Amino acid sequence: MEKYKKLHQTYLHYLLVNRRLSPNEYSVLTSLTEREIQLWFTPIRSKITHLVTVLGRVVMYQARINDVAARSWLLSQQCLNQRQYLWSNTLGIELNSDGMTSMCPQTMGLILLAEHNPRHAIIWAMRLGVSVPASVLAVRSPARLGVFIAQVARDASIELSAPNSQSQTLSLKPRVV
Repeated sequence: MEKYKKLHQTYLHYLLVNRRLSPNEYSVLTSLTEREIQLWFTPIRSKITHLVTVLGRVVMYQARINDVAARSWLLSQQCLNQRQYLWSNTLGIELNSDGMTSMCPQTMGLILLAEHNPRHAIIWAMRLGVSVPASVLAVRSPARLGVFIAQVARDASIELSAPNSQSQTLSLKPRVV
């Protein structure tokens, strides 16, 4: 049995025995396709943590950049590379609550991932041992969000697409005109 399949079965058994699943989590965990199991259970936790933290820092940067009186956005910008903070400006992240700054970057990253793919966010939240809170943000450009998440995943050495569909992924490199 493949390692990712064994990990999926372990999570399924452990969470069902301990009754730690909400109805939504149970539905997602029991209805995963073979491809989803492979893609979402193959990465190790440290890589998932890194990816989700980067996504959370993007949300923090966007939350702080709108506050022109404070300069805390500069500190958030330093946690991201140039490509990440420039692309985060194109996503159109709109925050619905002021409580975002009190959340940890992992939680905010899971919220952003849930905007792109809620099932994916639920599985990775279970793997990290946290829960995905209700969404407090909106993204104006979901297509760009998908490309951005794919690029951050590549930077973290995580494969989020099937190996034969690499030609369908878009590049975040700027065009030379």
